[in-house]
Amino acid sequence: MEESNIEIVFPNSWILNRAGKELNGLEGKGTYFINYALYDESKPRPHGAFFTHLEPKWKKKFDEVASKVDFAVCSNETIKQYLIDKGIKRVEVIRHGHQPELKKNIRCGVVGRTYPSGRKGEYLIANAVEAGFDVIAMGDGWPCEVSGEWSDPREFYNLIDYLIIPSLIEGGPVPLIDAIAYGVPVIAPREVGHCDEFPCIRYDKGDWDSLKEVLTKLTHPPTWNEWLTKHQELFRSYLKK
Repeated sequence: MEESNIEIVFPNSWILNRAGKELNGLEGKGTYFINYALYDESKPRPHGAFFTHLEPKWKKKFDEVASKVDFAVCSNETIKQYLIDKGIKRVEVIRHGHQPELKKNIRCGVVGRTYPSGRKGEYLIANAVEAGFDVIAMGDGWPCEVSGEWSDPREFYNLIDYLIIPSLIEGGPVPLIDAIAYGVPVIAPREVGHCDEFPCIRYDKGDWDSLKEVLTKLTHPPTWNEWLTKHQELFRSYLKK
């Protein structure tokens, strides 16, 4: 089937305008509306629409367009589930990209001493370092390229963006409270010590896949290239029909 450029319909507003322009040259057939309120039934099919947040005053329009498009795209799982519950069969979650100039190298830290029993979750930090995440340690025994003691702990906390609590068993841990006191966000396991009693970024205790997912989302936010690539994959799936 011969390909052509899809017609992208988008408003002249900051983020949706950027989202539309980032899809320039998208190959396929049909029309893609960014957002759903711009839906025009007279445009060439297949019809796709991007569904943003759902405001009560727009609910009727939201539901009406959702029932007419060939596929729906949204940026979060909450709207996806809402659309699925409405009977929409083809719903994709595609998140917009971040501003490239805001991207920085994210560094995590771990604090404390290691134990022969492994109860501090040393293997989680070893896995993180092996996977290429930037992790430094205040304390000895951790498998980090940068580790040791800091005479002033503020120097260490100034170097990190997140503190990781890898422990499997804890009474505290104390570093969690230190990090909160200094304004550093904490990545902590569920059901360990008092971690659940403080606002933290959660992962499943002792589970490397769970921690890796958190670290990946924090260090590799969605890009505009991914936005384009995933849309192209979606439209190509219709070219094959």
